[in-house]
Amino acid sequence: MSQSRASSLESLLLQLGSSLPLFEFHGTVCGIASSRGVPPLEEWPTLLGIVLDPNNRLHTEAVAPLLLELRAIEAALAEPMLTFTPLLPEDSADLKTRMTALSQWCQGFTLGLSSDERFRPELLSAVSRELIDDLLDISRLDETTLLDGDDEADEQALEEIIEYVRMGVLALRDELLVGDSPPLPGNKTLH
Repeated sequence: MSQSRASSLESLLLQLGSSLPLFEFHGTVCGIASSRGVPPLEEWPTLLGIVLDPNNRLHTEAVAPLLLELRAIEAALAEPMLTFTPLLPEDSADLKTRMTALSQWCQGFTLGLSSDERFRPELLSAVSRELIDDLLDISRLDETTLLDGDDEADEQALEEIIEYVRMGVLALRDELLVGDSPPLPGNKTLH
């Protein structure tokens, strides 16, 4: 997602009165879409904790562009060329800002996963359970956790963590939605 689209999304969230920071919001959307598939458009505001007031012109004007952004996020997750990346500040942002944003994104992702009452981590592969544990650990990091004073080494470590999160999320989504694991209770398989 380009920085201009990220700024636009952040403005929409403010317009709608969302309490989630931008990076946590993006992670939450990705977690929801990964755990339950793509919910119908009308369910998104409720899933994201956004209370829409039909009499508020700012809300009604923000809904359509927000739903377009949600569809774009879902499409990026499903992209067969694996080009999805978590929404984070640009590489030119300072390391502490990027680390905090990654922590928020992982917090949102795990929140989104767990928002589906049918989500049962114990039914996942050991690799996916370990990934979820790692995402929870990353969500609890603060900006000083990663830093050892060597900017180049810190930068490299952050890039490796981001790539691990990116590929892990895609693999987890694949397991949850494609079926390398047993189906979630309540999901019906059509033959």
